[in-house]
Amino acid sequence: MGEGVFDYIKKKEILNTRFTSSLNDKVRFYYKRVGKSIPKDSPYIIFLTTGSLAYEWFEEEYGMALLDILLGRGFPRITIDTASGKLINSDYTHKDYIEKHNGEKIDCNLFLNKRFRCVSAILLATAPLGEKYSYKNTFLFINPYASHKIFAKDFWGLIYWKVNNKGYYIPRRKGKALS
Repeated sequence: MGEGVFDYIKKKEILNTRFTSSLNDKVRFYYKRVGKSIPKDSPYIIFLTTGSLAYEWFEEEYGMALLDILLGRGFPRITIDTASGKLINSDYTHKDYIEKHNGEKIDCNLFLNKRFRCVSAILLATAPLGEKYSYKNTFLFINPYASHKIFAKDFWGLIYWKVNNKGYYIPRRKGKALS
C-alpha cells in the first residue's frame, strides 16, 4: 500500500514468488514427513491463503491468477487475421519461470514439476482476514498429474479447477463448467 506510480506486473511477480515459495515449503514438508506423520498412499492437499495479502493480490475470477504459478500462465494473447480484421484466437502465453527481485529464476509450472506429483490439490482461500470462507472466496485446484487423485465430488460446493475431456483446465462447480 502506498502512493505514486506502481508497476503492477512487478508487484504480481513479487506476490507470485511468495506464493510459490510457500507451496515449495509445503512440498518439502511433505517429503520430510511422508510415511511418518503423513500417510504414504493418501492424497495430499495444500491449504494456501492470501492472508493479509488479500488486498494486494488480485485473484481474478475463480482464483484464476494462481494458474500463473501452477501451469505457467503468461500474458493474454490475441491473434487477429490482419486481412479480414477478424479474431482468430485469444488465449495466454506460457512462462517457464518467474524472476525474483534478486534475479533468481523460479519454476512457475508447479503442477508440471515431478516433485509436485505428491500434491493432489491446492485449496486457495482469498478471503480477507476476519471474513468467513465460502465458495465465493475458496477455490480448489486439482493437480491433473497427482500421484494420489482426489474426487471433485468430495468438494462439491466449491468452485474447482479440473481438466476437461478436451484437455483444458477449467473451473467448475457441482460438475457444471463455469467458462
